[in-house]
Amino acid sequence: MDFMRTLLSRCASFFRQRKLDDDLDEELRAHIELAIEENLKRGMSACEARRQAMIRFGGVAQVRGQYREARGFAAFEMLLRDLRYATRRLLQSPGFAITAVLTLALGIGAATAVFSLVHSILLKPLPYDRAGQLVAIWEVVKYPGLDRPYLEANARHEQYWQQRASDFSDMTLLREGTAGVAQANDHPRIVGVVMGYTNLFSVLDVQPELGRTFLAEEGTAGHDQVAIITHDLWQQSFGGDSNVLGKTLRLNGNLLQIVGVLPASFHFPKGNVLKSKQDERGTWPAIGVFVPLVVNANQWSLKGDFNFVALGRLKPGVSLAHATNQLDTIDAAILQDYAAASKEKVEPGDLRAHLQPLHEAVVGSIGTMLWLLLASVAAVLLIACVNLANLQLAHAVNREKELSIRMALGATPLRVVSAGLYESLLLAICGGAGGILLAQFAIRFFVHHAPIDLPRLDEVTMNLPVLAFAIAVSSVTGLAFGILPALRALRVDPQQALQQNTKGAAGRHGSSRVRFALIATEVFAATALLMIMGLLDQSLLRILDEHRGFTTTNVVSVEVDVDGSRYDKDEVRARFDDEILGRLRRLPGVKSAGLVSSMPLAGGNWLDNIVRPDKPDSDANMSNFRWISPDYLSTMSIALLRGRQFAESDRTLKTALISERTARTVWPDQDPIGKQFRRGGNQTYTVVGVVADTRGNSLKEQPGLMVYIPYWDNPPYPTFFMVRTSQDADAVAETLRRQIWNYDPEANIPHVRSLDEQVNESLAGERSQAAVLSSFGIAALLLAVIGIYGVLSYSISRRVQEIGIRMALGASRGNIYRFAMIEAMQPVALGLAAGIAASMFAGYLIKSLLYGTAPVSLTLTMMTVITFAIAAALAAFLPARRAASVDPMQALRSE
Repeated sequence: MDFMRTLLSRCASFFRQRKLDDDLDEELRAHIELAIEENLKRGMSACEARRQAMIRFGGVAQVRGQYREARGFAAFEMLLRDLRYATRRLLQSPGFAITAVLTLALGIGAATAVFSLVHSILLKPLPYDRAGQLVAIWEVVKYPGLDRPYLEANARHEQYWQQRASDFSDMTLLREGTAGVAQANDHPRIVGVVMGYTNLFSVLDVQPELGRTFLAEEGTAGHDQVAIITHDLWQQSFGGDSNVLGKTLRLNGNLLQIVGVLPASFHFPKGNVLKSKQDERGTWPAIGVFVPLVVNANQWSLKGDFNFVALGRLKPGVSLAHATNQLDTIDAAILQDYAAASKEKVEPGDLRAHLQPLHEAVVGSIGTMLWLLLASVAAVLLIACVNLANLQLAHAVNREKELSIRMALGATPLRVVSAGLYESLLLAICGGAGGILLAQFAIRFFVHHAPIDLPRLDEVTMNLPVLAFAIAVSSVTGLAFGILPALRALRVDPQQALQQNTKGAAGRHGSSRVRFALIATEVFAATALLMIMGLLDQSLLRILDEHRGFTTTNVVSVEVDVDGSRYDKDEVRARFDDEILGRLRRLPGVKSAGLVSSMPLAGGNWLDNIVRPDKPDSDANMSNFRWISPDYLSTMSIALLRGRQFAESDRTLKTALISERTARTVWPDQDPIGKQFRRGGNQTYTVVGVVADTRGNSLKEQPGLMVYIPYWDNPPYPTFFMVRTSQDADAVAETLRRQIWNYDPEANIPHVRSLDEQVNESLAGERSQAAVLSSFGIAALLLAVIGIYGVLSYSISRRVQEIGIRMALGASRGNIYRFAMIEAMQPVALGLAAGIAASMFAGYLIKSLLYGTAPVSLTLTMMTVITFAIAAALAAFLPARRAASVDPMQALRSE
């Protein structure tokens, strides 16, 4: 009770300080006056009576101090006094304070915004219970010509795993796509759709907010007309109606009954995320609808048909390696069953499993880029802190006499150091607060206008861990640029500081070494950043310079998807494609129009093996397949090298065009025209032409094997109509949509864009990282140059007497120029060497982000050295010129 009473009393005293001080002064005055009266009665004079009373009473100031310590929180009150003093000092230099706060706000804001991406995408677990047990299951297949490390899963193989794999508590299969959700008579709105086994939500361990998950019987044909919708789609399309269960959703023309609504915290990867090949990621709409996947696994082949994403949940305590070994054992049994059924020879290891933690599968290779961005913004913040530290050092030099007086009057070293740190911490607090506000704005802007479709982007927000990071960065930056000036105060000799002038103090060897180290530090950070920026820019230029094999100028692509129930037969879909092609060709300004089954530069969406009839199946080559119309090649300006293009007479035949590389690989030293091959099962095609190689999957890949089949052989959906026009894409977009909707108002048209936009989108990641790193690199260079100029200018201004003595002893203006330039270039050279070494190491770390570019480039190194040498020389020129123009007599007379 005594402790609580004392605590409450001190708290009350803290808020009544002025009144208590007035009461204390009144009481002290009363005691002194009583003592004076007693002395007067003893016969002392008035002056002697007061003097003796004061001697007897003791020091009034000491009594006040003891009383204040006893009644309140002395340390806290001292802190407040120091902060008020630091605030007054900063207000005396508003230019410096504003510059420092803005610099820190920009740096801390950028660092916080980038960290929010790193945290939400890389560090935060997936929003599922026991997410660490979830894995993606890929298949490693040995196929000649296969250009990817692993493939999606085969439905028959998943059936084997489900029955025999004891390391998994459960596993599921799914496919992702897009579909149109329509209300009333509106045109469909495109959303992402997940078609999954009915146990999908059981594997993810997710319960709906409303309704239920799928029933087992809903995974069979005829019982699958149900849907579960996401929270966002529920809000946007149904206004959050709590009676949504049982209502009908029209998806691609099919009527589905809504049986569940997922919680707002549930997020599922978009269709461009769970891919066996990262380069296939493009822009996809957010997932809005889940429907049952109806698959009769027994109808699928044991070889090929790698068309599904397999997810599994490991049992507690099971390692990834152990589960992989178990699936490899099962895959060996699959190979034996396949060999027994097909009489084909198989080799051990022709089929293996590749297990990947689901978090890793979702994030992909984006982690390297995000860590690089965070390191880059940290480098810029470091350079800004170094510049602020230099300014603070200059302030500390100017305050040496003040600090000396305080120490001579009894100030402890801790008080002296803390007084210097409080100014830096105040600046850091203000800069941190501004940085948090800027970061909040930047995060919202980036989420809505991101140039690239990052995984988990919809989960990026300003949360507690990000806020804690911002506070930590603010504290660290405050210490970073404040600790050196504060510690410097401890080395001040009060007597020496009071005797010498500040210019002599600034020129001491210790001060020079500190400034030397700070310049070298910012040059080091800027050099490393410029080198990495150069590598990424060089990589992007290499990609853009590659020959594509097709032209993109004035080509517009229109993605169209139609209702599967109304276009369930090949001839019906082919009739739709014929009609749309005819309508598009008749439009004014259209030069040609064709169609293709896969958007150029969107990855290899259909892979299959091709086998020569005179070769065993084991000699099959994996090739990309595209279904095209006869005018597609001319629309895309893809050269026909030999043979002929498709003709209308081929509708009753099985014909194919192949790429030049396919011809060299499958029929080396032979003319492939007229040759036949088998695709997949027993479908046999005759080669009628050879076309030029194209980078149809990605600009970052060498042209792969490519086979073109007439679209009427298997009319694709979705279909991509390619239109070469004399008009701009934006000008014809609405006309193209209207022509398609005039024929079928329910057709889904997710995208109408120019092929140039598609090229830019395929390189959005590379362009974005190059642009951001370039801006950081330029900012770092400018900050470093400003730092070099500021430090050298200050150093020269404080060494006027030394320069005057040198010139009085015979030093020429040229000698002074060399003296100033050498002083500037020594730390620059050290920083350059360290920065180049660091960038070489970093180059190997970011090797996965580079295309056709070595992690170490001598040319780039020389360009960086020359750039920095020129920039540093320009920064040092004005201070050197000022030093060379010093009048020796005036310098010697000045303080």
